[in-house]
Amino acid sequence: MSNLERNFENKREFAVEEKREQLNDFLESMSLQLKAEGMPVGNDCRVDMGAFEGAYSPEVIKKDEEMIEKYRKEWYGSSAESGVGNPGEDLEMLKSAIFYKNLKKDFVVLRSSAYDDIKNGADNIIIERSTGNVVCALDEVEDTAGKVYEKKKETVLNRNIERNGVSLKYGLAFEKAGDKMKLKFGAMKGLPIFYLALPESHVEEGIKNFDPSEESSDYEKKLFSYFIASLNSQIRALELNPRHLDSKLKERLEAFKHCLKKIPI
Repeated sequence: MSNLERNFENKREFAVEEKREQLNDFLESMSLQLKAEGMPVGNDCRVDMGAFEGAYSPEVIKKDEEMIEKYRKEWYGSSAESGVGNPGEDLEMLKSAIFYKNLKKDFVVLRSSAYDDIKNGADNIIIERSTGNVVCALDEVEDTAGKVYEKKKETVLNRNIERNGVSLKYGLAFEKAGDKMKLKFGAMKGLPIFYLALPESHVEEGIKNFDPSEESSDYEKKLFSYFIASLNSQIRALELNPRHLDSKLKERLEAFKHCLKKIPI
């Protein structure tokens, strides 16, 4: 690599890192808004497992946190490392911010707990504000073709058809309490799960074009339209197997399908 090429590469990496910091800052701002609504999340917008002491004993939560620490050490070499800069983590943060910007009026968009991310393969949970129901969970893959993508596609489809969707240990939903909606903590089952696929180069481009304000850049708008089209396509694929779908999952699927129709893209 020539000096000119090396200088160009260094400038590109610096620009991406600077935009990644803006994305992190946006997630922190997003977390403050979610906390103001009573959502138990950390600065990274992940569901805070410590808020579930009413649903689980401190011992159970501590054991799950130790599992997470062990996982992080094995994958990142240090418990302090969070995976920032990893394409999977970048995509998870980017799609969380994009969905929040576009859906916050009608939905609460959260990153799932670290436990459910690792053990149950759910990166995000989406709660419909009008009903309080969790309508779906999201997973991600950094490919749109090839063996990894095809395996993810098949795995997610089979989870919905053969395993009644995804379960969350640290689930959140709203339930009616008089005239208000009260937050409910605990395990959840029968959630439709969808994958969102985006190649690493597009993830990087999304970060480079991320608007740190509440507005969406043109590239973010394109990504959001692409994500919604992918979700609609996966819903149609599941509808080809109606007899094999659990009744609760089918109900959530229909509700989410109805919601997607109302989203302007």
